[in-house]
Amino acid sequence: MVSLIQVFEIVLVLLLSTAIVASIPKFRELVNGKAKILLYLVLGLILFTLVGIGYNVIQDIHVSELMANAIANDPAADTSIIGKDAVSILWPYVQFFPLFIMSIALAGVVLVTYMEGELYGYIFAGTGFATLLPDALRYMGNGRYDLLLLGFALWAIIPVVWVFFYKEISRETPTLRERAWGAIKASIFSYPVYVATAAVAVFGESPRMISQSMFAGLGAISGDIGTFILLSLWFYLLLTVIIVSIMFVIHDLLMHVFNVRRTVTNKGIKYEIVHPIAEIIAQEEPKIDAYKGLIEEMEVFYKYMDRVDRLRAASTIARFKSEYNTIAARHDEGSKAEAERLIKLVDQEFKKKY
Repeated sequence: MVSLIQVFEIVLVLLLSTAIVASIPKFRELVNGKAKILLYLVLGLILFTLVGIGYNVIQDIHVSELMANAIANDPAADTSIIGKDAVSILWPYVQFFPLFIMSIALAGVVLVTYMEGELYGYIFAGTGFATLLPDALRYMGNGRYDLLLLGFALWAIIPVVWVFFYKEISRETPTLRERAWGAIKASIFSYPVYVATAAVAVFGESPRMISQSMFAGLGAISGDIGTFILLSLWFYLLLTVIIVSIMFVIHDLLMHVFNVRRTVTNKGIKYEIVHPIAEIIAQEEPKIDAYKGLIEEMEVFYKYMDRVDRLRAASTIARFKSEYNTIAARHDEGSKAEAERLIKLVDQEFKKKY
């Protein structure tokens, strides 16, 4: 039975992790490099700690159900050992919610790499060790400081692998297919590390020790190990690739909506607001019609031609033709056709009157 507190924890972890990733485009506007590094370190620590809490919440729900069933079957049952078996420890590794939060965190790592470059990406990814912080007391309580350090390193390697596969993509303007393919490769290569974190958890969160008898019994549970690998691989590949791809779709959609252009230069990655086409057209200087003055003059002359003597009229028409030829030699745009029509009209009217 899921308690209200556990439901609240699930909702809170989901909302906070999503909010942190969504805030990355805003935080990238910081100009101070040292402040930005510090900010990404803090955000990364919070985000990956939330990932660890997500795993613990699902594990606690599973353990609560086991305890409830044990007490229902035997009220005097010893519940102190429940939750310390390998199945309970590995349970969250094959569940939807923890891997969903993990995928959101990895999407944040990819987003920082894509928007800021590999330097900030590696800084943000390096905080992946914080995933194990919620379980640190369990490891230390069992005296497994060595496994705690190993777990820190493994959890940090997973997001670092994602940065490695996206650092080249971040220097280009890739298609959505290329970015999705990058997610598939990063997911495949980081999955073995994910399985290694599960193995560390089995021995770090319980008093069990590695022994020869344990290896001898692996054959008996090979089917369970195969099931774990298939389920964890399915959820890990599916969720990470889908969430990272959705992140890129949202990124491109927001760029289109807000008329933002991404450019990669030697100095880094820039996001610039592009003026809409309508504004660009409005800002352009209006083109001057070279034939406008000539046309206006010919219209006036045509209207009052009968008041001008023949010699002066012929001289004026000759000037019109000369100006027209001069303008036509330089300008094809504008009211060229109208000017040509008026010259013919004036010339015909002159021949009729004189």
